[in-house]
Amino acid sequence: MSSRRGVDFNHILGFLNIVIATVTVVAYSRVGGNEYLSGDSVLLSTLLAVQTQLALFIERRRRDPFVIVVAFILVLYYLLRVLTLLLVPFSFVLDRFPYVAADSTNALLFMLIANTFLYAGFLSRSVAQELPARDEAWGPRAPAQVLVLVVMAMIIIYTRGTMWSMDSLPRAFLFVVMFFAQSFIFVMSLTYYVVLRHRLDWRFRAALILLLVLEMLLHTLAGSRSAFVGIFQNVLIVCLAFRNSLHVPRKLVVAGALASPFVIGALVGAFVVSTYTRAVGSAGGTPFANAVEAAQTAGDRLTPDYVLQSGLPVVLSRAGFFDYTAEVMAHRAQYASIVNFPTYARSITDNMLTPGFDLFDQPKISNALRFVYEDLGKPSKIISAEEYQSDQLGIYGEWYILFGYASLPLFFLTGVLVKRIYGAMNDADPFLRTIKRAIVMTLFVEMFNSFGFDWVVMDVVPLVVSLWVYKRFFATQRDLPMPASAPA
Repeated sequence: MSSRRGVDFNHILGFLNIVIATVTVVAYSRVGGNEYLSGDSVLLSTLLAVQTQLALFIERRRRDPFVIVVAFILVLYYLLRVLTLLLVPFSFVLDRFPYVAADSTNALLFMLIANTFLYAGFLSRSVAQELPARDEAWGPRAPAQVLVLVVMAMIIIYTRGTMWSMDSLPRAFLFVVMFFAQSFIFVMSLTYYVVLRHRLDWRFRAALILLLVLEMLLHTLAGSRSAFVGIFQNVLIVCLAFRNSLHVPRKLVVAGALASPFVIGALVGAFVVSTYTRAVGSAGGTPFANAVEAAQTAGDRLTPDYVLQSGLPVVLSRAGFFDYTAEVMAHRAQYASIVNFPTYARSITDNMLTPGFDLFDQPKISNALRFVYEDLGKPSKIISAEEYQSDQLGIYGEWYILFGYASLPLFFLTGVLVKRIYGAMNDADPFLRTIKRAIVMTLFVEMFNSFGFDWVVMDVVPLVVSLWVYKRFFATQRDLPMPASAPA
């Protein structure tokens, strides 16, 4: 299970998968089903866990970072959500339309079959298990400018609302801003650290980690509910893109296991704080400069009774992806008027291709779904901007709405395509190779956790353009001596 390099992340996922599946079966034997889940649902979730375990078993012998990413999502956001939905039968998503336990069964059955096609696509191409020896010859050229770039990005994004406002900028300029996503700067910085850490001065490493942690905290205070999870996911993607596998130091695994209750508590607290801060901001209340005061007010609500009776069910409902996928699949007929290719075209046109004006007043698909389940009539960007709400479809839900079971070959083709593109990213420069592969994996994850095909398309161009713009800040060069302060 472990090696000199640490514990294989594959084993960690496998362990969690077995624990969750076992507890789900035991929980059903004790409490039975509910309005959302039946015995058939639990049986299929168990089969999904078995399928995931088999995929992880094969991955240990044929390294594949995409299998790890899919298993990570399935275990933590689907199988765990089935368990929590069984124990705490509350879901504000599944109550949008009439919903029965058979709908969950149908969704799980489709997921099982779709995964079979997806894994078959992954097996079409293997990836190298070890880094080329030439990677050790590469080092940073000007690391100080990386810190300058990160600091500038943080100043620009987190002074919004106090020193300047997006509303005060011309819409045509907002089109330009879209191609310089601050979030991608931090992914590139993380990649820079992971790839070149053995050749970086310890002071630079400490400063960069401090900035990344600070950004995570500021992001949470600004109203993000997923800043902590997002950072972890980015770390996972970058590490997999670098090594094609991930080994976690045994001491860190033990520390993580011991600290897990505190981590879960911190995540719940962050969710409540960010939710309250977001509500204040949407109501025209305190700007970001006063977000700490809003967070303190939210902290007063973190009593044990509030967390158990009100906060925990909402957190569990929002933390899983299963609800969103199963709900849109169960009501394919209702959502077909929104999720279709003509609407994608209108959305991409209005939200990307026509800066400064709209042709169709079409919000993104993710923002338009509420017009269906809230019966608000024809979707409108103007109306959706007044009360912002983004809903997830997931790859299973979106493709089921579009094609039904005829979408199954697309899962196979997706597996083939992403592996071929990933393998084609083989630059001699280890930083460029890793960041390009991280982009491929990021886009796959966005497609897998889809908020709409139009959303994914609108993320592709900014990522590619951002790489071209920012890569000069992350310049590397060959044949540098190892600095004395670098770790062995």
